[in-house]
Amino acid sequence: MRGSIVVLALALTPFVSNAQARPHWARHETPVARHDDDRDHGKSDDKKCEDRQRGNPSQNGLAHRADPRDRGNKDCSTQSGGGTGGSTGGTTDGSGGSTQPPPAPAPVGHTSVYGSVFFDLNQDGSLSADEVGLSGWTVVLSGPVSLTTTTDGSGGYSFSGLSAGTYLVCVVPPMGWTQTALANSPSCGSGLYGYTVVAEDLQVDVSYTGMDFGFISN
Repeated sequence: MRGSIVVLALALTPFVSNAQARPHWARHETPVARHDDDRDHGKSDDKKCEDRQRGNPSQNGLAHRADPRDRGNKDCSTQSGGGTGGSTGGTTDGSGGSTQPPPAPAPVGHTSVYGSVFFDLNQDGSLSADEVGLSGWTVVLSGPVSLTTTTDGSGGYSFSGLSAGTYLVCVVPPMGWTQTALANSPSCGSGLYGYTVVAEDLQVDVSYTGMDFGFISN
């Protein structure tokens, strides 16, 4: 009987090790929302500067009709000849016609990080349903920019709007607390470990969730 228990324990060991080494965070991508003013970039400026043809005006009417490019603060080009004029910065169609609006800029995505700092009762490094968050703890992000935040009432934290680059997320615990191990994680110094976040230059928003930190009191 004892030999059977030993064999069973040895058989389960690889599964336990793999479960502890498996990362518990996830990466999500969301398309960047393109606003209407991006899709219509340059369009309204061209319309306000067009010399609109209305009906068949007489020669006297043509001579006295105001040029819309000279009215108010429209900031329109008043070059004569060829086309009807338009906003500056566009490109002509090659035939002396109206100016084409410049293309809308490509959307630029950003990266966000979400996680929790919690009391790791079973010391497995993963946040369980019966474990509680630790509020008021300091979380530091370092990289192309350095940011600091504190955990909320449920132990949650977040960093958003990160531009491209490599970042390190660490927790600064109060005295008397020890971090439970994170498998294959970068060092934050003083026996602490964190997460590496690679923010890429993409046209989608990327969010990392589940970047949690477990601690036990000494």
